[in-house]
Amino acid sequence: MRRVGFLLGTLILVALASIYAAVRLIPAPNALPPSAFDAAMHDYILHHPEVVLESVGRMQAQQKAQASAEGAQQAAVIANRAQLLGDPTSQVAGNPNGDVALVLFFDYRCPYCKQGVGEEKALLTMDPGVRVIYKEFPILGPASVTASRAALASVKQGKYLPFHDAMMAFHGDFTDAEIFAMAHGVGIDVERLKSDMGSDDITAILRANFVLAQALGINGTPAYVIGDRLLGGVTSAAEFEQFAQDARAAQAAMARP
Repeated sequence: MRRVGFLLGTLILVALASIYAAVRLIPAPNALPPSAFDAAMHDYILHHPEVVLESVGRMQAQQKAQASAEGAQQAAVIANRAQLLGDPTSQVAGNPNGDVALVLFFDYRCPYCKQGVGEEKALLTMDPGVRVIYKEFPILGPASVTASRAALASVKQGKYLPFHDAMMAFHGDFTDAEIFAMAHGVGIDVERLKSDMGSDDITAILRANFVLAQALGINGTPAYVIGDRLLGGVTSAAEFEQFAQDARAAQAAMARP
């Protein structure tokens, strides 16, 4: 009952805010003393109760639409779980045998992706049971594609993670020269890297990542999948940890006879 009362109260408050924004018959709050404004609002609601009902109905419709969209996203995540979690071409950080995966779609030139690096690393320190699965998703132009192809080519030299970290930490212009300088800086044979970057296998990986992102409705970076949740934008380590615990609880519930 308390929760129902709280939700009803929230709906009414939102409705009142909507009424205030829409009604021009009541002066702005700072034009009236609080008591006079409250009285004016009270009188208006008494004479126009349908406005409250309309506002509450509109909010409920919005909530229903949001729940429907979230349900569709969750269904897409579940339908594509094998590709999200089991693609052997995806590179992994953290605990490779972790019981919870954080799947990251990112672009090396995305400033928000770079902001999220600290939170991702904090999560791995906070929760040793998490693995991060990287999905190269270069959507910000040719330089992004070059960076992703170079990163994927570095796998053959066993240098993906240090090269990935170097490019995520870089805040300058992603020219070819800068990309190859970063590769050299982490011990990569640059000439071999350049040769490997043209591989059809890399083209196939990038194409598969774009198809997967489209299936999930992802059109920006960073985007994360953890458990059955799809998250967009920079997310805190504390939020990631809560979602990881939620995922474990869901897995435990499914495992019960």
